Amino acid sequence: MADSSAARGDNGGSSAAAPAASLPSAASAPPAAAGPPTSAADASTAASTSSAAASAASAASAASVASVASAADAAAAAAAEDTLVQYLVLLRPKGFSVGALVAQGAHAAVAAVFASRDAPHTRAYCDAAHVDRMHKVCLEAPNREALDALAAALAAAAPPVAHKLWVEQPENVATALATAPYPRSVLRPFFAALKLLR
Repeated sequence: MADSSAARGDNGGSSAAAPAASLPSAASAPPAAAGPPTSAADASTAASTSSAAASAASAASAASVASVASAADAAAAAAAEDTLVQYLVLLRPKGFSVGALVAQGAHAAVAAVFASRDAPHTRAYCDAAHVDRMHKVCLEAPNREALDALAAALAAAAPPVAHKLWVEQPENVATALATAPYPRSVLRPFFAALKLLR
């Protein structure tokens, strides 16, 4: 009777050894995943790159904010130049009290507004929606000649700038000049040489 141990494949001494499993070669192994920096130099380089990126982002953000602020400032400046304003120039005659001087300016301002009451700028200046936000610039003339020269320059402008030279009666003394309301940019050049009333 033939020995059946070889056919069964049990652990008999005459059985053949099982072939070894095939192992992948070093050439076919997948590349190792990149890990964190392995040296102080690598860590320093990574930190420097991150810091540079953050600085660039911060600079870009600051530039954007500055650009917006600059545009806003320009818009505000343009709006200020277009603001309707009334210029008053006062002379300080001898013997006039502060109250009398204020009254002269008020006379001239009201007369200038009344005389130009149908002009678009005056109507806008006195409109109910804006009457509580009037703008005036009060300046001082050094002498009567300066006041007369200013009145002549306003009258000679093209087109003429509406204004009122107030001459107090019965003294017959010129005490104040007031323009009708105009955009600030229109009036400013005529008054550049005068100082604020203080």
